[in-house]
Amino acid sequence: MHQVTNLAIARAKSGCSDELGELLMTLVTASRAEAGCVAYEVHRANDDGDMWMLYETWESPAHVNKHFQSAHMRDFALASKPLVEGAPDLHSFTRICPSQWPVKA
Repeated sequence: MHQVTNLAIARAKSGCSDELGELLMTLVTASRAEAGCVAYEVHRANDDGDMWMLYETWESPAHVNKHFQSAHMRDFALASKPLVEGAPDLHSFTRICPSQWPVKA
């Protein structure tokens, strides 16, 4: 199995940024308590107060799938819908360590 890191970027609707931030913070404790959670952090853009990023790393794709099916994620998806402009931009990454990177001879 390999670790998976997800980056989710969301833009709050005008006037909803603080409320979205508070909602995002509710995910931190619940998600960090889940099996397989390596890191779970919320970030706010320095140059755009309406732009938020969620950074999360999981021990395996199976842990990610279980996380996305959790009650707190379902609740968040419903509660955040009226606060977010469009759909969040989600990207999933697999770590490529130097030992896995092809070495040129």
